[in-house]
Amino acid sequence: MVDSDSAADLLPALVLDLGATPRILSIEVAACEQGGGRQLQASDNIEPGEVLLSVPFPAVFLDQGDEASAELPWSARMAIQLLQERHYCKTEQACERKGGPWLCAWVAALPERVPLPMVTFADEDLAACGDADTVREARAIRASLGASFETQRERLAAWGCGRDDFDWAACVVHSRCFAMDISGRSVHLAVPGVDMCNHAAEPTACVRVVHSPEAVQGHAALEEVCEPTPAQPSRFELVAGSAGIRRGEEVTISYGDWPADVFYLIFGFLPPPSRHDSAVLFADLRELVVFYDCLQDGGGEPGLVNPDSEGPVGLWPPAVERAVALDEALGPGDWRRLLVLGGGFEMRAVDAARSLLAIHQHLTPRGRPLAAGEFLALRAGALLASLPDEAADAALLTGGVGPDLELSLRRPLLDMPAQPTDWRIDYAAGAIAGSANVLSGYAFDTVKVRLQNSPVDTYRSAWHCFTRIVRYEGVQGLYRGVAAPLVGGALETGISYSVYTHMLQRLNADLRSPDLGAVVISAATAGFVLSSFLSPFELIKCRMQVGRQGPGEGKGAGFKGYSSTLACLRHLVKTEGVLGLTRGVGATMARETPGNAIFFLSYEALRRVVPGRPASSCKRRGALALLGDAASSIVCGGFAGIIMWSAILPLDVAKTRRQTAGPGSRYDVSAARNLALLWAEGGRRALYAGLTPTLLRAFPANAAQWLAWEAAIRTLRDKPTR
Repeated sequence: MVDSDSAADLLPALVLDLGATPRILSIEVAACEQGGGRQLQASDNIEPGEVLLSVPFPAVFLDQGDEASAELPWSARMAIQLLQERHYCKTEQACERKGGPWLCAWVAALPERVPLPMVTFADEDLAACGDADTVREARAIRASLGASFETQRERLAAWGCGRDDFDWAACVVHSRCFAMDISGRSVHLAVPGVDMCNHAAEPTACVRVVHSPEAVQGHAALEEVCEPTPAQPSRFELVAGSAGIRRGEEVTISYGDWPADVFYLIFGFLPPPSRHDSAVLFADLRELVVFYDCLQDGGGEPGLVNPDSEGPVGLWPPAVERAVALDEALGPGDWRRLLVLGGGFEMRAVDAARSLLAIHQHLTPRGRPLAAGEFLALRAGALLASLPDEAADAALLTGGVGPDLELSLRRPLLDMPAQPTDWRIDYAAGAIAGSANVLSGYAFDTVKVRLQNSPVDTYRSAWHCFTRIVRYEGVQGLYRGVAAPLVGGALETGISYSVYTHMLQRLNADLRSPDLGAVVISAATAGFVLSSFLSPFELIKCRMQVGRQGPGEGKGAGFKGYSSTLACLRHLVKTEGVLGLTRGVGATMARETPGNAIFFLSYEALRRVVPGRPASSCKRRGALALLGDAASSIVCGGFAGIIMWSAILPLDVAKTRRQTAGPGSRYDVSAARNLALLWAEGGRRALYAGLTPTLLRAFPANAAQWLAWEAAIRTLRDKPTR
């Protein structure tokens, strides 16, 4: 925003003197209705995608610097450039330097006052924001600019500029420039005219860069067959958004997906709360260690500690050594500025808290281990308590937890839950894991189903069953009906993991190290929910694997199979009706509910004793560390599968008998009745029919499932860092 009336002359100057387009503009400079200053607004109705202003690259105010200012921060270099150009405009030398009066029109249009907190606020005004990290950052920027001014004092004095002029210029470039990659180097620049657009979370326009034809591959070949086109500079274009812009409506752009403190420091205003907001929980690992010590020594929930002091009972100096040890345990990565984000605790903060708690294993005053999410929530509460009273009152009125961060800059947050996740990401990762499970273990599963569906003395062993399938049906017989379980497995495992994670969050469990009681409840709930969806797929799979023979039918070599999954489905609906698809739903629930609980509980328990971190816990891991984490996933996932199937196999046998039975047959009864029939038929051997192929399948299939889940979560889950 600008305050000078010269702003109205800028756009015509860009068109007339620099060749900006279009020649007839559909935008104009107007006074802001609120807050003073100026804005760009539409002078006519504008169509979607219409170019509002196209500025040639030579008009860009670029961070070029010179030998005298090369070592300064970018904002100090550009501030010096701006003051130099202003000096030349006053002495009428700008036209000779830049080729036209447009530069002076731009300088004249700049605001006379840019009140950015990091430069112009007094210490007491800056501290009123209530966020200690923001205050520290503002002071650091202020000190850097002050040091830069001292190195350039004499040079600036020659242009009649003092510290106030330098601060003004630094505020201007901070509030109007953006970064762009040019020739592999990040360069800051301001685009005259475009820089008059204000920010909006839902902007009405956007900025794009259009390069000259010479920069396009194939241009040289084009010149060989036709007259070469005149060289044109690259251009910055302000383009209307997809909804167009109505006459009189403001033209706005997005300054970027920055958290609130960046807008506050750099641009001097606070946008509406968003998921990009953040606040610093711990400035570094030492502060993390000291907070933990305060919690243990105080036996309750401590307030904040001052990192510039010795801390409570002199805790700061002894914490240094333990912070170094924690840094080594965490491995490579930047462990400064651990954040709470608009969507939950940052993964780095969770990893650091988990590692610290794993090293010490102290108890809370409640007499149980302290979870990482609970530990970080205590820190968030301490930050909230440190805010001004009116901020704390605002947090209480909001009910505490919301979708956006309200902790920093008078946006308090009460007891932020740990790492809220997007169910779509959890579902997608679960679907990938389910596909990996099915593909890696389906051949074993076919052998298991044949054994379960046949009389006890049909096959001598799992190997005998395997060889007969291959002999009479070929290798493809081992994968008969794989289509239905591949689709169903992906969908069911996606449901299982997304419901499981959602339930953990509803129980306020730390997703990185959840309470085992919460694991049982969440996993059992997921098993119950997915059973009704899973059962029809399981039904088709079993029917495809055993063919048209019901339980206990025949010992001959012939196999009366279905030609396809669709043929099996048609036969089922034809003979048993649509309701036939619900056969075995109760038996599936009887298997999945306890089975899921045992499966997830076993995996989480093993994860706490087997070395290695979950692959989703930290993105910055070396190759060897990632291999170790993957090996841990394989071991824990494989043995979790073995434990689960060893416990629930009789229920699975009963389910298989129920789903492969014809209407009115001996096995067309409940799961409990089928268990009794199995016991009468062959005792323990009948109940554990197919145990060998089941366990042979359980390890690779479930190891592949958990490895795929961890890898997919690493790739898909958003883990923003700063």
